[in-house]
Amino acid sequence: MSNANEFLIDNDTGDDFAVHIEPECFVVQLKQGECLTVRDKYSIAPVTLRIGKDELGRTVISIWPGDGDVVVEKDGVNVMDVG
Repeated sequence: MSNANEFLIDNDTGDDFAVHIEPECFVVQLKQGECLTVRDKYSIAPVTLRIGKDELGRTVISIWPGDGDVVVEKDGVNVMDVG
């Protein structure tokens, strides 16, 4: 059985912050007003979002996949395909 989630990470703060897509640690900068679309197809374990701080005290969101495929898009482009 397969499940699917789709959600947005929308930066509605006054600050820029980094989003890390794990375990490869693709880093995407999210400026004020920008958003990411996260699509997650999984069987049992969905994607996990971890919110923390980097060594300079800036907000960092980490996207950790569960047991399925995760696609993260910014402006319609898969950020893991951009090199």
